Amino acid sequence: MDLFALLDHKFATQGLEEKTKSDYARDLANFIKSSGQSKFGAD
Repeated sequence: MDLFALLDHKFATQGLEEKTKSDYARDLANFIKSSGQSKFGAD
């Protein structure tokens, strides 16, 4: 499971707003891009 899947799960189970989810996903993608990694997560 990767961090985006965990983010999806959190928002699906906690009923948080889609705008907040998209903001978190954007920030996560920017962090991954700036770190030079192609993927973060447990395989």
